Amino acid sequence: VVVLVTPEISPAERALFTQAGAIVTEVEKFTVPNPAWPAYNDVATKLHVWTLLQYSRIVYLDSDIVVCSQPDRILDACPVGSTFCAVLDQGQNGEREGFCNTGVFVVQPNMSVFQELNANKSAMADLRYADQDWLNQIYSNYTHLDDRFNEASALRFDNKMRQCRVGSTVFMHGKFWQLLQEFP
Repeated sequence: VVVLVTPEISPAERALFTQAGAIVTEVEKFTVPNPAWPAYNDVATKLHVWTLLQYSRIVYLDSDIVVCSQPDRILDACPVGSTFCAVLDQGQNGEREGFCNTGVFVVQPNMSVFQELNANKSAMADLRYADQDWLNQIYSNYTHLDDRFNEASALRFDNKMRQCRVGSTVFMHGKFWQLLQEFP
């Protein structure tokens, strides 16, 4: 497991990852100013996975992903040689728009792709979900993965965890910090 951290992550926080067996790799923030959605200004930092050339493939997981079962199963589902594999986004109201969700994806690291992404990052500034919309433009013919690799259902948290324990879900995607609102 490799954890990408930005410079403001403290040594104590980094130590927690290291103690859990992770390789901690510092990267610079990849900031795309988004005045309409300031909470998403730094989500493009994930694009640094393309610079991890020491690996043949990367399984990227957003910080709001819970691993439910054998995470390596995603590598079997993403054919070797595929440059980008992801799950079709479930949309705001469950409607599918043809775009992939970039909370979970498999990619082949490639420095020239990263340089292209970095050189053209100003094009992301006008996009609602900068990284996701941009990657969908670049990888319009991505390899589709089954929903179980990025289950983002609208279930309440307790039902999500039940589905995580007993279902075929591999990765559960949810804003789990919202639990304070659901379960005060």
